[in-house]
Amino acid sequence: MAEPDLIRLLLTTPWPEVPACLARHEAEAQLLSDEALDRLRSRMPDTGMRSGHPSAADAWILLVLLRQGGRELAIHHLRFVHSSSAVPFTTSVDDREDLLTEALISGLIVTDALRTPVLVDQLVALTEAAEELEQASTQLMALVATTRSTAFTLTGDIAHADRSIDAFRTVVAPPDGIGPLRDSGLTGARSALALLLAARDRATTRPGSDHDDLLEAIAIARASASLEPPLRDEDELAANTLLTLLAELYQVTDDVAVVDDALALLDRIADRPPTVGQLAARVLWLQLRYDGSNDVDDLTRALLTVDEALTRAVTEPPATETGHHDDVPWLRSARRHILLALSDLRKRPGEGTDPT
Repeated sequence: MAEPDLIRLLLTTPWPEVPACLARHEAEAQLLSDEALDRLRSRMPDTGMRSGHPSAADAWILLVLLRQGGRELAIHHLRFVHSSSAVPFTTSVDDREDLLTEALISGLIVTDALRTPVLVDQLVALTEAAEELEQASTQLMALVATTRSTAFTLTGDIAHADRSIDAFRTVVAPPDGIGPLRDSGLTGARSALALLLAARDRATTRPGSDHDDLLEAIAIARASASLEPPLRDEDELAANTLLTLLAELYQVTDDVAVVDDALALLDRIADRPPTVGQLAARVLWLQLRYDGSNDVDDLTRALLTVDEALTRAVTEPPATETGHHDDVPWLRSARRHILLALSDLRKRPGEGTDPT
């Protein structure tokens, strides 16, 4: 079957003329059939060294981005192509770092939009070039770490997780002579490192293991910020990361002490009065505590907290554009489950205590 005219045109257009080509045919790109794009994608192994015009892979990427977000999104692949192609021919260390930075940023934007590993090999090659630089900046190494983490997410290759963790360790503790990230960036890097350690723990540990990566992740998240109100944005990020990791630790240990740790953390970071979202988190942890303790007091506390959250949702301005609290449907569902559990306990003489 013959390719649509736009695909044939794009495959033969010299790179300098591609931006104008995309501008002229943006509306036409919206009319391309999925079948035509699928046929183009089947030709994607022809990436290799770039010639003077887009390969099948480049054309597929540009057209998908054009359909998703218009020229504003597609232009990032053009930037990726330009900067990544120029890296091997640049001798200036500063210029090389600038090109690598632009290529990694643009490549990550494209990859996040596509959610496919089509650029992973090229991005990994760029991270290796960045690691060869003498005293690469922490900003560039943060991009290296993020790129490797993305490669791990898309491919499942644990080697990418290992390299990402190594790069994040360099970012959070840079060698002498390399400037550190600012507070917010540093907290973000520590949180990313902690979450990646947890992901590697899930991917590599076996039943009965010590979960060393997960425990290290929790230690990093716990130490990464002050948890005394009023919290800065980076403190909230660290606290939310820690809560996520504690939930994961509870899943693998069933240790009620982990739940107590999370509840104590929620008490420390909660606003006065607590927000709907903070109360919803407390309900979830109280339900988890009941699962491990079978103590009806935990259910009663959860019910009281649900009611407080639903009452507060009436008076607290919603944080979402929809004009509604995202937690309210879940809170209503949780309330029903808690009431059913309390009712069930009443039907079993001698179990639990009377919640009233």
